[in-house]
Amino acid sequence: MNSKSFILRVNRDAHKRVSGFTLMGVSGDVSAQAYCLSFPIAQRLGKGEMVFEGGGKIVFSHGGISQEETGADLGALGVSDGGVLSVDVSFEDETGLAEFLERIDERQLKIRPEITMWGTGFTLCAK
Repeated sequence: MNSKSFILRVNRDAHKRVSGFTLMGVSGDVSAQAYCLSFPIAQRLGKGEMVFEGGGKIVFSHGGISQEETGADLGALGVSDGGVLSVDVSFEDETGLAEFLERIDERQLKIRPEITMWGTGFTLCAK
């Protein structure tokens, strides 16, 4: 996948600690937007993963999501063939995000869809 069609923003709290991230497909690239909306669904179904490769690379991958799997909320917007997305980040962001995900219990995470004028995707953060 073309990483130029995606925006990964590492979010920080008032104390500059990593508090989550936002992954969005840019407006105009429907495939990238659908990939981002479908990623949390794929992960919930055991079909997606996010891997820290080191050296400032985070890799997102999933095997695709059908319209039946997206549910009524997203419908056709979340249908995606899936694929592999490699995103470059700073070492500080990669390390901070990995530490954030290690220290927080999965039940304390919240995922919310993001649909804006500049892109569509999701934000993962602490509840």
